[in-house]
Amino acid sequence: MLLLGLVLLCLLASSPSAAAPLQDSGPDPVFTGSPRNKLLLISFDGFRWDYDQDVETPHLDKMAQDGVKAAYVTPSFITITSPTHFTLLTGSYLCTGSLDRLSI
Repeated sequence: MLLLGLVLLCLLASSPSAAAPLQDSGPDPVFTGSPRNKLLLISFDGFRWDYDQDVETPHLDKMAQDGVKAAYVTPSFITITSPTHFTLLTGSYLCTGSLDRLSI
């Protein structure tokens, strides 16, 4: 049975239709709806609260000026980054539901 499957796979891969170029479907569709807001989350792992004051970061400073910068964040899981990112992105704590069985 395995041999038959391999033979059929080889025949299919060598058929002319497998090598035929895809037809051009025309120009790319143009987005006509309303523009969406974009979110960029920058997370520095293992940094103290005052590390951003030790070096010059003009681009990050400009982004924070034009957007939002959290003055204080309470981590959901103090020493491991993944659960905290999970909470920031979903609004749920990692230990809720069936997610408490994930290995960290």
